[in-house]
Amino acid sequence: MVVDTTNCASKCNQGNGSAEDTKSYGECVSSCITANFFTTQLNTNPAAATAPSSVLVTTTNSAGSTIVTQEPATAAGSNKGGSG
Repeated sequence: MVVDTTNCASKCNQGNGSAEDTKSYGECVSSCITANFFTTQLNTNPAAATAPSSVLVTTTNSAGSTIVTQEPATAAGSNKGGSG
């Protein structure tokens, strides 16, 4: 999965750094991730479903580079920091 995703993403045109090229590159990388990681599965027992332990996050830094990272998944509604 990871090797296939990396190979696919390496074929994405990074363009010249314009907003349009950056968007196109991000969409290409996202499609690689979707094609290699996310699949649709029929769950006939929703009560047995489990939450993912991690998620892939795509971000664009100030230089226009798209960065894909894997981060721990958090429970819906969890409070990330702060006391109140």
